[in-house]
Amino acid sequence: MKKALCTTSRVTMALALSLVALLFPRAAHAEWPSLDSAVRLSRTRALAALEAEAEVAQANGALTGAKVSVFGNPYLEMQFDRGTLNPQLQALGFLYFPVELLGQRGARVDEAEKYVNWRKLGLVDARAYVTGETVSTWGEVVIARSRMDLATDGEAAARKEAEFFGERLKAGDTTQYEASLAEAEVARWVQARVEAQLKMATAMSRLTQLTAKVDIGAPPKEISASGPPRLKGSWDDAYLTQALERSPLLAKIRGQRDFYSASIDRYKAERLPQFTFELIGGRGADRGEGRYGAGFVLGFPFTRRYQGEIAKAEAARDHAASHYELYKRVLDTRMRTSRSTLLEVGKAIDQLEKSGIPALTRAVDAAFEAYKLGKTDISRVLLTRRDLANTRSRRLDLLEIAWRAYGDLTTFSGDLP
Repeated sequence: MKKALCTTSRVTMALALSLVALLFPRAAHAEWPSLDSAVRLSRTRALAALEAEAEVAQANGALTGAKVSVFGNPYLEMQFDRGTLNPQLQALGFLYFPVELLGQRGARVDEAEKYVNWRKLGLVDARAYVTGETVSTWGEVVIARSRMDLATDGEAAARKEAEFFGERLKAGDTTQYEASLAEAEVARWVQARVEAQLKMATAMSRLTQLTAKVDIGAPPKEISASGPPRLKGSWDDAYLTQALERSPLLAKIRGQRDFYSASIDRYKAERLPQFTFELIGGRGADRGEGRYGAGFVLGFPFTRRYQGEIAKAEAARDHAASHYELYKRVLDTRMRTSRSTLLEVGKAIDQLEKSGIPALTRAVDAAFEAYKLGKTDISRVLLTRRDLANTRSRRLDLLEIAWRAYGDLTTFSGDLP
């Protein structure tokens, strides 16, 4: 009975998966997104961008409420009384219309508009942040895939050599030392492959989180590990200064400072004397005659004058102003560092690809030929191969650093630089 149920469950699961594959073919075949596609997805799907969009919507709601006049919210007061000598009931109604005559509504609307602007600038900054993170992570996945391919090829070659030396050891044509070195080389490449696999899995999970694309596939094996795209502008000192002034992070801090300045003005306007227009109507106690009239009410805030709110807004404004100067210096340093990193990495990569790696490749071939002629031992061959592998790995390290620097420039400038 249990076996039949298990078989039925498996058949049902297989049918369900087949149905999903037919109805949603894209979900059945994971694809590796291009850099532009990953950036486009992250700008609209990343959690930070979605939260910033929600904050903009909330700010727009606050602006809608700020624009509504309090005159449309009158309140009614009813009074009923009778005298001890005259039992006639007197009834009076007081209808109050609050009026904002001293700029309270304008200050409130200005504060709400500044709040909307701040949140919109925060959305721009959030999208710049997720774009930079996506660029760095995308490059990290590509580099990790190249590391894994390099380690896989090295492991395959090392296993062949280990088998070869194992057979020679059985035949008595080599020493235990050389056979052990070959086996140790296999273990070293296995470790490198597993490390690359784990690193790629971690980077792909972050890319999935940024793009909200659950069907991301691994990069194709033929993808080449190259550096980030070339910088679009000159990125000299003048260009960098302009990019710094346009930085989304600095713009958001300026918007925050302007909002709290508007909050100070709003609370200062709110503490001015309040004015309420009054309409009076009812029935008097003398012969029940009708009574009507008008008046006004003034409020005098002598003690409660929004001192706490104003002090809090002033502290927040000063905090934003100080942070603006701090972050401006930090961003200037980091943008210059990222620019220098990209330039230096480019020079180093050119040197490695033109002379370094080809020279080491020739050295490996020469060492192997010398070993076959009996002029050197296997340790020299393995050492030379390890130097070549380390150089290729260091090249990938440099490319990964370049992608990270390119992602930082993207975050700080707001778009692909």
